[in-house]
Amino acid sequence: MIVATEGRAKLHYEEHDEVFFNPRGRLARSMGVLAARAFSKMTLNDRLVIADAFTGIGARVVRYLLEDDDRISVVHANDSSMPALEFAIRNVRLNGVAEKVKFHCLEARRFFWRSVQANLFYDIIDIDVFGTPMQFIPFAVNALKHKGAIYVTSTDTAPLCGINRRAAFRNYGAVAENFEFCHETGARIVIAAVVKAVAQQAYIARPLFTLFDGYAFRIFVAVQKGRRGFPVDKFGFVVRCPSSGRVMVFKQKHAGRFSLDCKSDLQIAGPLWIGELHDAEFLNQMLDELNEDWFSERDRSKLKKTIKLMEAEVGMPPFFHDISALSDRLNINTPRKADLINELRRRGFKAGMTHFSGLGIKTDADFDTLADIAVSVVKGGR
Repeated sequence: MIVATEGRAKLHYEEHDEVFFNPRGRLARSMGVLAARAFSKMTLNDRLVIADAFTGIGARVVRYLLEDDDRISVVHANDSSMPALEFAIRNVRLNGVAEKVKFHCLEARRFFWRSVQANLFYDIIDIDVFGTPMQFIPFAVNALKHKGAIYVTSTDTAPLCGINRRAAFRNYGAVAENFEFCHETGARIVIAAVVKAVAQQAYIARPLFTLFDGYAFRIFVAVQKGRRGFPVDKFGFVVRCPSSGRVMVFKQKHAGRFSLDCKSDLQIAGPLWIGELHDAEFLNQMLDELNEDWFSERDRSKLKKTIKLMEAEVGMPPFFHDISALSDRLNINTPRKADLINELRRRGFKAGMTHFSGLGIKTDADFDTLADIAVSVVKGGR
């Protein structure tokens, strides 16, 4: 028997073919707890009904109830694997939250369909699935209340980084490329696919936060019933010249009407989301919830750092520059990230870090200007 502790939860499990627990998902689960608290405040609803469609050993169920207990009415825990669900039942009892959990053992799409048939609708649906979530989105959105949220997981990092382009096109209807910033590209492809899938069910979705934790994409989207206001202008493509490193982003409606001088074949990815990755007000509400005594000091520090990096991404152009790749291209030493950001700001440009990469910076300076400033920083010029 393996014993794990995460947040306030104590978890017992054994690893075999149908039972799996991923410790690397700790940050994403903590963000889910914060998001539920923030969503409760945003919607003025302290009686949330949550569905965990892929419960596994029950880590998310237990953490939601231990750390969001004052905001949650009930959690519906579903998994198609009875061995996994048996551990979830054991962990729910172990942590003393069984009175607020209802268990289901169904394939996820059938679980959502049965919920609709039973006139049971959820405020938040957590879809923490291995691989692509897209086949579950149409079913999940119909099981949401008219104003709800879906916390979506995609572990398709390789296809979405252009390693398996057929899989990316099959699962998300998009072309992916292996850019230096491919993890942001991948997240934006997932958002675009989710927003379109939701719209096909007569709902409008917008991302409240987008997380890449080094393992998977986790996107928390607010979903509201309606057809008007579909954000067509927030869909587009990114084009990159591999020989020069220059990048251009254009809206989907402008496809075919762009110009980028390049000595080699252009790389293009999309359609993808070119709007904001995060909602600044929602991030601020999540930070406010960190003041509560729900997390260990270690978790609180990691969450605060991550959310602060997300805040720095709000209002920035899509995509980032990898300073190591930039330095190789310019044949210079790699400048200190802080020095380059400060110099960009001193010259009147927006500039900041990104949570997608420790070597990434976001800026509204064009590529040639960024290159000139990088050279000047390395040479000590100001």
